[in-house]
Amino acid sequence: VRPPEAGEVLYRRALGLLREADEITAEIKSGNTDIVVSVGLTTTVSLHLMAPLVRAVNARFPKVKLRIVEGMTGYLCEWLERGQIDLAVLYNVRSSSTFVCDELLQEDLYLISERGRGWSGKDVALARISGVPLGLSTSSHGVRKTIDGFFAKEGLMANITLEVDSVVHLKALVIAGTHSTILPRTAVREEVEKGLLVAQRIVDPALRLSVVIARARERRLIGVTERIYEITRTMAQDVLCSPLVQDDP
Repeated sequence: VRPPEAGEVLYRRALGLLREADEITAEIKSGNTDIVVSVGLTTTVSLHLMAPLVRAVNARFPKVKLRIVEGMTGYLCEWLERGQIDLAVLYNVRSSSTFVCDELLQEDLYLISERGRGWSGKDVALARISGVPLGLSTSSHGVRKTIDGFFAKEGLMANITLEVDSVVHLKALVIAGTHSTILPRTAVREEVEKGLLVAQRIVDPALRLSVVIARARERRLIGVTERIYEITRTMAQDVLCSPLVQDDP
C-alpha cells in the first residue's frame, strides 16, 4: 500500500528533522565521535574521487565516520530522497522539488572499444556508432538516460545488445572483445593508458554529461555534514577536472 503523496512528503520531512536533531545531539555530546555522514558516488566518479575524499575528510574530521555508498544514479536518487544518504555526486540530475543540485563540471562521452577495433582518429561521429553492438547500463543509470536521449534526438537507433549494471563488468566485456560501450573517459583512463582499450570522443553532436552534487531539498545539511558537503564539492571539482583524469589519448 502506497501512502498518499502528502503523507510521503510529511514522512520525508519528519525523517530529515529527526536526523538533524540526531546530528546536533551527537556533536554536542561527543565532539563528532558519534557522527556518521553518508556520501553517494556513482561508480565512474568513485574510481577517482573516493580515495582523495576519504583522505580529506579524515584529515579534517578524524572522529567522524564516513560512509561511502556506490551505485547507479537512479538508485542514489532514491536513497537520497529517503534520507538513507546525506549527499551524492550524480549524473544529469537537476534541481527540483525533491533535490537541490549544484553542477560541478561537464564530461564528454566516448566510444570505448577493444584495442584494434573501431575507427582511426580521436573522434567518432554519433551516426557511425548506430550500427556498433553496444553493451550499456540499464536505464536506471544517468549515463544511459543521456545516451538514449541523444540517439533519439538525432533520429538514430542504438544497437544495444547487452545491458549490465556494472561499469567494471562492462569494461571487462569490452576488453574481451564482445561489445563496445559508451562511458566518460574517466571510467577507463587506466585501461586506455595500459593499451587495453581505445577511447574515441563522440561528436556530431558531442555527448556530454552534467556532473552534480545533490542533497534532498527537504533536509538541511548542518554542522559537520554541511562541511563535508563542501569538501566533497571542492574535491570532486579538483579531482575530476585534473589533467591526470581528463587528458586525451
